[in-house]
Amino acid sequence: MKKIYKKLFNKLRSPQNPPRYLRGIEEVFPFSNFLLNSCIKHKTIKSIENNPNNYKEYQKYSNINIDNLDKRLNEEWDRASAIDQKTFKFTLSVSIALTVLGSASTLLDDQVDGCYPKILLILSIVYFLISGLIALGSIKTLPKYGYGTESLLRSGDQLQEYKASSLILMEEINIIRHIRNEAAYQTLRNGFILFILSSFTYGICLLKQ
Repeated sequence: MKKIYKKLFNKLRSPQNPPRYLRGIEEVFPFSNFLLNSCIKHKTIKSIENNPNNYKEYQKYSNINIDNLDKRLNEEWDRASAIDQKTFKFTLSVSIALTVLGSASTLLDDQVDGCYPKILLILSIVYFLISGLIALGSIKTLPKYGYGTESLLRSGDQLQEYKASSLILMEEINIIRHIRNEAAYQTLRNGFILFILSSFTYGICLLKQ
């Protein structure tokens, strides 16, 4: 079982050419992709925190001018805030969707005897709930790197190395934010697709009655 998970993680580490079946799993169960990739990224971040040289591009980052490092850190901080705000807005969409689904479920119970529309509607509600839970994750405070007293206590090469490692860590943590945002969107989209299918089967059931 461990070998299977290891192979899966290795394939997920190469998102440029993912196997088709993994792409299919991501589209149908986007939350699983979020859990797997965020787990991988958190391990990567922990490894970089312990030793920045574990990151293969670290030497290139450490050669960047410190002013440019500061500029890129500010960009990553702004990007983190923008992604969190965008993801949090999904919660509003989910709350509206759940209100509509609550009304729809009452209508189905009253007018339709078939089970297929109800099953699809339940699945739709489950997807909306998962999407909301993922989106609510944006409220959780993720680490922010490259600011605070520690940067004031360093100078020269030490400061440049600190800024370089902080930039790498901010980029990695923002990838987690991006994955979370994408997973919330995809899960919400799948919930709407299931709701449309439920409505379609509901109409067919009405015609047959």
